Amino acid sequence: MASNQHIYPRHQRCYRFLYPIIWAAMKVYYGYRAEKFHIDEGKQYLILSNHQALLDPAFVVLSFNKMPYIIASDHLNSNGFFQRLLRWAFAPIYKHKAAADIKCIRTCLKTVKEGGSILLFPTGNRVWADYSFYVDPSVVKLIRMLKVPVLLYQLQGGYGVNPRWNHGKRRGPFEGRVVRELSVEEIAAMDDDTLYNAVVEGIRYVDWSGGGRYRSKTRAEYLERLLFLCPRCGKVETLRSEGAYVHCDSCGLKVEYGEDLLLHCDDESFPYRRLVEWYNGEKHWVKEQEIRENAVIWQDDHISLCRYQGTEREEMGEITLTLTDKTLTMGDLTLPVSDITAATIISGAKLVVTTEEDSYMLQGHPRFNAIKYVLMFNRLETSIKEDKYYSLDDEV
Repeated sequence: MASNQHIYPRHQRCYRFLYPIIWAAMKVYYGYRAEKFHIDEGKQYLILSNHQALLDPAFVVLSFNKMPYIIASDHLNSNGFFQRLLRWAFAPIYKHKAAADIKCIRTCLKTVKEGGSILLFPTGNRVWADYSFYVDPSVVKLIRMLKVPVLLYQLQGGYGVNPRWNHGKRRGPFEGRVVRELSVEEIAAMDDDTLYNAVVEGIRYVDWSGGGRYRSKTRAEYLERLLFLCPRCGKVETLRSEGAYVHCDSCGLKVEYGEDLLLHCDDESFPYRRLVEWYNGEKHWVKEQEIRENAVIWQDDHISLCRYQGTEREEMGEITLTLTDKTLTMGDLTLPVSDITAATIISGAKLVVTTEEDSYMLQGHPRFNAIKYVLMFNRLETSIKEDKYYSLDDEV
């Protein structure tokens, strides 16, 4: 009979075996430094961290002598060899993005009861534009439910070294540390708003504010994954990145993305200094667009489609992706947009669309802009309007 326990001794043994390898790799490749925090025997924590780079779980755990159990998206849970090995060695706690996940909550309670700590990235998404930052208020309910101390952890420099839209890395200051510990007594004395604000302020960090420089000759490459609207001529999908610059093929706009993570342009009328301002401009544009019935809003060719049902994966070939006000068409498959319960972006250029029954992963060319679809889903009649991370109403 299968055991119902979540924690096994092999998890910590695997962690201790791999720790020096992971530490050396992160130090050499990313220049990362992790400040140590000792978890005493018999002590459990809920560790909350900001989310800047793809490998953040590996960066954060390097601070701890004991491996915390990581809450991860269930899109990473499949029957592939690597995923099965990951489950066996480290037992991630998988969470469905579409809704409050009762199974995930039960596993968290079981993990704490069995003596384990938990690592959660409460923004749920990696930073897109130096300060696209939203913490789900449900984290307060989880804190009160687990009844363990909370560690607030900051990654500082991960966006500068490895931004979500980038394809590669830069050299610059990058470190992680526990910045505050909240005891069970402190938590009990706080009302929900005070506790929520303590979490937000504790894990908030903006890389450009630290004054570091992030060096790369190709530091603007792949910004098309984030930027689709030229702020000077108003044309859509005319931007291209090359080296340290973004160009508009329509009006000739040229903007440098600096080592200081700020935007530099010789055109004095250029309105933005930070990428997040450009991103907010795109959100405003989406919000103000006139949506005509049955007209094509977005369309992209040469998209690879996979369907996920539980842990089963089905390759569905190369398709044309088309969004109208009422439907999302993926080759021969058409979904009413009202059936979309969640949408997110993985690895910069993979769009994941979720319904009550299935999830669909859509992967375009390396510079494919998936974010324009997610923002438009928020404009249309989909339930992801509840996803404040991509909200059109709250500027980040």
